Amino acid sequence: MLQNYAPILVLIVLVIGFAAVSLGLSELAGKLRRAVGKGSAYEGGIRVPFVAALPGAPRAGETEATPVATHDLFPTFLALAEVPVPPDHASTVEGVDLGPLLRGEGALPERGLYWHQPHFWGVRGPGIWPFSAVRRGDWKLIWRHADGGFELYHLGRDLSEAVDLAPYEPARVRELASDLQGWIERVEAQVSLDARTGDPIELPRAAAARLRPVEGR
Repeated sequence: MLQNYAPILVLIVLVIGFAAVSLGLSELAGKLRRAVGKGSAYEGGIRVPFVAALPGAPRAGETEATPVATHDLFPTFLALAEVPVPPDHASTVEGVDLGPLLRGEGALPERGLYWHQPHFWGVRGPGIWPFSAVRRGDWKLIWRHADGGFELYHLGRDLSEAVDLAPYEPARVRELASDLQGWIERVEAQVSLDARTGDPIELPRAAAARLRPVEGR
């Protein structure tokens, strides 16, 4: 049992998740890709508001552009309680402590954020198919499991994901595909199976290696 639990009680976190799907109001996704909802590889399916209040922190009322994930909450709560990550979990914890960001003490370390959905789950819509994705900085790569294809977007310039840059930036696709495959192997994530053979599909590094640039951008 955590003995020093009081600091946890003063961090209030609100993650507003997938309201567009739950309420049947897909237009709430605004300018995010095609106003899609939960389960989509596009920003309308994976980006949600995240609100945190930490009394005494100097950043009250500010908006922070750094993307974070819900798995950051576990190490954040432990750090606030001054409790180390349990040794049995240390090698599998993906999140980072958000405390320095909340207190204005500096930026988070550069890292990738990953999404993985190797199955259909009943809903249909744009981007709602088996996929894996990685975001690093403003660059986001989507790997479609069905055909092994890629989509590449620069979210800083194109939040609505209207322009797929994968045909024009094969080197960046290869770099991000290698990053994504490294994460898949590291966490031993299951990938989709080929319906014809029953075997796991080809991983993204090999598919990206075959890409060639397209002229005329």
